[in-house]
Amino acid sequence: MKRIFSLLLFALLISATATKAQHYLTVTGTGKVSVAPDQLTFSTSFSAKEKTYNEAMNNLNTKVNKLVSALKKAGVPESEIKTGNLNIRLWQEYNKSKGKSEVLGFVASHNVTVTTSPDKKTINEVFNAYMESGSEASFNMSFGLKDPEQWEDKLVVSAVKDAQHQAKVITDAAGIKLGPIASINRTNQGNFNPVQRFAMMEDAGMMSKAVSMDHVNPEDLIMTETITIQYLLGNKEGDK
Repeated sequence: MKRIFSLLLFALLISATATKAQHYLTVTGTGKVSVAPDQLTFSTSFSAKEKTYNEAMNNLNTKVNKLVSALKKAGVPESEIKTGNLNIRLWQEYNKSKGKSEVLGFVASHNVTVTTSPDKKTINEVFNAYMESGSEASFNMSFGLKDPEQWEDKLVVSAVKDAQHQAKVITDAAGIKLGPIASINRTNQGNFNPVQRFAMMEDAGMMSKAVSMDHVNPEDLIMTETITIQYLLGNKEGDK
């Protein structure tokens, strides 16, 4: 029995001696893609404040219809014009003499959004349609991508290559062999919603109808991806 126990203990000692502590190298690679925007989103919000519900809605609809008609006249397809976020609330103001808030009427608001090509001709057409509508509303333009996900594969490949390059530089400098990959983690799965925004608030009726937006020249959009890779490390170069 003692002999069997001794043999088992010896085998365990041999196994423990043969087992070496495993070392790892963790690096984070970054992929980057620069893409010209292929989509323009023009959005504006209208509001109307009147004593009665019907007056508020009629005033609001008049403003919205003027802009939509001007956009269609400028050649913007109806399919690219979207209206939404209709909101109606009570118009209340505090009456100091009575010491309480009073309902004075209704406030109605509505948004109009146009999503189209970002070329200068289209930008000018949309902008001038807004001017010709005679509306008093704020608006903003944003530039983005129709299908940012199509760049995902390229970003992943770029991030992995960057991580591999970093790992090789580090291990070569340290004189250590780079082993196989132990794990991969996508720490940032792509920034796929890049947008550049321009905003303006003016009284359209006070501005020239021949306004040009040629100075608007959106920069390329930058998308990034980060991937963390953990490698097993071997012995130093020359070690067995």
